[in-house]
Amino acid sequence: MEVYHIPHFGASVHTALFHDVSNASALRSRLVAASTMQGEEGVMERGAVNFAFIDARLITSKRVLEIAIQQALLADERGQLRTKYIHSEILWLLNPGNNVRIPYSLIIIYRH
Repeated sequence: MEVYHIPHFGASVHTALFHDVSNASALRSRLVAASTMQGEEGVMERGAVNFAFIDARLITSKRVLEIAIQQALLADERGQLRTKYIHSEILWLLNPGNNVRIPYSLIIIYRH
């Protein structure tokens, strides 16, 4: 796992590359369920799954990922997110077709 500290945004970003992920379907189901939960339970579950799944084949370099993360943090700071959450904004920025429904590998994004 790598940690990127981005002090001017007050954020730390943790990234990890996982091979042979066998529970991607369960993780995806949990993300979808969390996005539709209501009330305090929904808030808690969305906090627990505050990460993005990214197909590592889409990442041409670490720099590309870092730029997408910084662009998403900047958009959030300015109130200009095009998606609902920072992690989905990162997916949107990385995808050339601007569609957040992309295959799953795992990169974990945390906002402190």
